[in-house]
Amino acid sequence: MSLPDYLKDIERIHSWLTWYAEVRDFDNYVALHLLYRAPDSQEITHVGAPVVFQMQPHERHALKAPVPTLQLDRQAATTLMTELWRVGVRPGGIKELPKPAEIAAMQAHLDDMRRLVFSTRRVA
Repeated sequence: MSLPDYLKDIERIHSWLTWYAEVRDFDNYVALHLLYRAPDSQEITHVGAPVVFQMQPHERHALKAPVPTLQLDRQAATTLMTELWRVGVRPGGIKELPKPAEIAAMQAHLDDMRRLVFSTRRVA
């Protein structure tokens, strides 16, 4: 299956895409904005529109749609992931990095343990 005409020069388009993410509704939602900047300027000329779902006849249901809802090159996908990380979204299984106060508390605990272990003298 070949790509539709509007997707044929996707590589040229993606190098000019910019993602912007913002947290909304008390951290319950992440709003994504997709902006297109003209290659010859920094002016935003297009903005992404909301995604609309369309009903498909039952016999056409499939696990994979013939045309993707959104197709990104690796650079644009990396930019999206970076932007999501910036607003606090993490992949499943990845914990938040320790906060400076937590690191300081762990370091103090390790220092205490070292003092206990290395200052104890064995009695023979």
